[in-house]
Amino acid sequence: MAAKSFRELNAERIAQAERLEKPDCVPVSLSLHHPFLADFAGVRVIDYFNDPRVMAEAQLLARRAFFGLKNLYPDYVIVAEASALGCRIKWQEDDSPLVLPVVEKPEDVHKLEVPDCYHSAYMAVSIAAYRYMESLVGKDNVDFWYCLGPFDLACLVRGQSRFFADIKLRPELAHEILEITTKTIIEWTKVREEVVGDKFERVGLGDDFPGYLGPKLFKEFALPYIKRVFEAFPNRIHYWHSDGDTTKVLELIPEMHVEVFNNFYPDADISEFKKRIGDKVCLIGNIHPLKIMLRGTPELVERECKRQIEKAAADGGYVLSTGGEMPRGVPEENILAMIRSVEKYGRYEE
Repeated sequence: MAAKSFRELNAERIAQAERLEKPDCVPVSLSLHHPFLADFAGVRVIDYFNDPRVMAEAQLLARRAFFGLKNLYPDYVIVAEASALGCRIKWQEDDSPLVLPVVEKPEDVHKLEVPDCYHSAYMAVSIAAYRYMESLVGKDNVDFWYCLGPFDLACLVRGQSRFFADIKLRPELAHEILEITTKTIIEWTKVREEVVGDKFERVGLGDDFPGYLGPKLFKEFALPYIKRVFEAFPNRIHYWHSDGDTTKVLELIPEMHVEVFNNFYPDADISEFKKRIGDKVCLIGNIHPLKIMLRGTPELVERECKRQIEKAAADGGYVLSTGGEMPRGVPEENILAMIRSVEKYGRYEE
């Protein structure tokens, strides 16, 4: 029998960590998205989004450079969900696209309706990109399980400042918008589940803005809606991402049926997260993407990885990664140093 590759071993270790188990070694996860990937491939962001062949090739370059640790995936999160609810997208030549709110006045909420996710704007583009990537590398090497969360989608369709004002001044309007965004995310996840089939093992949501809420408002405007999405998919692994400061609501996160909390607030002390929820939720993080990965040396990256492992790896349920996504321009050698550090410092004692 052939020896398993590092990629295969790492995938097995991640699966164990997701179950709060202790593998033989701490696994590592790479949070690579369009700003880094387009820059790494030397292409403009607009070309990356406009041509699935360019997107796939950029992702393949990173996959080859980093031991196959990152699967290909349709990189249209935010754009897909917001455009399906009527938001216009302002494309930029070499930067992330901007989402223009559709509910500018309270009465505009009547413009919102749950979309036909198979045929709506960039949801349809995402499905086509998934099928193209699957034809290139096979279903096992393409992910399609991550999307925007209901709270962040509400902030996009209304505009962040207006939506937070609604929470205080027009809470019934905020709930009306959240009802539609939650139903949309559930339907979009059902469609992706149908497209992927039996390889659809995880449901991931990205909700950065709930970190601005205190516990009382979090319980009313974030927790029940996020929980509803996860409850709709009881037999999947539930990932939640928020790189807002969630330290004041940490104990509420397991109540949302979150099983894996990934790439969170980069300035957080991960030992605090481990102490407060590490026995209930797998933690993925939390190397600072700017201070360490972008501006540091490989030696600094290695030291910080060792420090994070020492703080969070005890008893398992931990995956080394960045707090938030990898920014554009991170040196390749820094990412390789992060990958190598798990084998060097992440071995569990028998």
